[in-house]
Amino acid sequence: MAGAVNAMLPADELLVVHHDDTVSRFTDVTYTLGRHGLRVRTADGRETEFARHEVLTTYVRLAHRARRRDQGLAA
Repeated sequence: MAGAVNAMLPADELLVVHHDDTVSRFTDVTYTLGRHGLRVRTADGRETEFARHEVLTTYVRLAHRARRRDQGLAA
């Protein structure tokens, strides 16, 4: 994807819902979502890119935040 490089955000689980209602599921990844689309990098270094017109919505789960919240710690 062309354009500026954005910081990669962490996700314990990332679900990508496509316009045809299929779902791609990734675990333990970093990702960037911008006007050019979505780029996902797995823990083993593999990268997957989706053009902006392919992605309907995304859902992110950050387990470490839930654990910290359950333990009464600040996120």
